[in-house]
Amino acid sequence: MQNLENGNMTDLGINIKITYKDVSVNLDLKESLLVINALATKKIALRRSAYSMIGKRIEKPLMLELCKRCGISESHIDATNFKKDKKLEYDREVDFKLYNKDRSKVYRVEVKLMSKDNPESADAVIARDTDIFIAYTLSEQNKQQLEYLNIVYLALKNNSNILLDFKKLCKRLDIPLINHAR
Repeated sequence: MQNLENGNMTDLGINIKITYKDVSVNLDLKESLLVINALATKKIALRRSAYSMIGKRIEKPLMLELCKRCGISESHIDATNFKKDKKLEYDREVDFKLYNKDRSKVYRVEVKLMSKDNPESADAVIARDTDIFIAYTLSEQNKQQLEYLNIVYLALKNNSNILLDFKKLCKRLDIPLINHAR
């Protein structure tokens, strides 16, 4: 392994043979490593794309159901698809929006159903100027950073009080709740 780290590949041998119909091509070590790297990169890109697509299909219905169960009226919810506000210097997509009681404040909500092993996904809240972050799980470092940035968060994993915690979050931000909510 030390030889490989130092760039000495004289003892390493990889030979890939690619065959399509009656045509075959043998790749030397460098070409084989390039193919392996390209395939690995494509696999990661496809996996991330699949997770992103699944997330986009789940995040909005999750938030709508959470709002429904907690009694947030539709007049204080914006679940429309993102459209860039040309009046703003910059405008980034956000998953969901909630409004305070008199609708004078828009709360930008980011939902990430990532695992604790993928903490950089939590960085999206910073780039998107998020006010509320709903996450599957958050590391202690993520929680500290969110608190430092005054971003209110709700972690879902192993949380038996999701609805109660979300209601508390809404009350803290003056997002009105209808009393008869389940």
